[in-house]
Amino acid sequence: MIFGAVLSHHIRRGGSNVFAAIAQVGGGVAGGFLLLDAALFWVIALPDVSSAPALLRALHGLSYLCGGVALALPLAALIGAASLDALRSDSLPRWLAWTGLVTTIDCLIYATSLVAASGYWSPSGLVLAAVLPLLWIFATSIVLVRGQPLRGQPR
Repeated sequence: MIFGAVLSHHIRRGGSNVFAAIAQVGGGVAGGFLLLDAALFWVIALPDVSSAPALLRALHGLSYLCGGVALALPLAALIGAASLDALRSDSLPRWLAWTGLVTTIDCLIYATSLVAASGYWSPSGLVLAAVLPLLWIFATSIVLVRGQPLRGQPR
């Protein structure tokens, strides 16, 4: 949530309120899904829940969706908005913008992975979809901490 807010502020400083709003909502929703995922795993660890196999399977499935497939769409909005804005305004390095667009497409493809229960096209088969967004967020965090100047502004 904090990353989404900081990135949204960075985009807004560059003059794009629309992309900033999309990034902020995407970051907030993604953070919400991650918090729900963590809360569900906490509930799964409770002794009363672990002794009920049907409830345990249902909670585990819901947690898997919150931390996986459902998380992919708001991450696509966050990363896609930041990347499109970066290509338009040079608010981030171009290599990061293009990598972000590839990551956005990867997230959108991952969101369709519920069509298969097993194999490559299943949620557990598309491992790259879980790694690329994290790498992009890490790289973007480094760029933002280093203070990448906006176009036309001195360092």
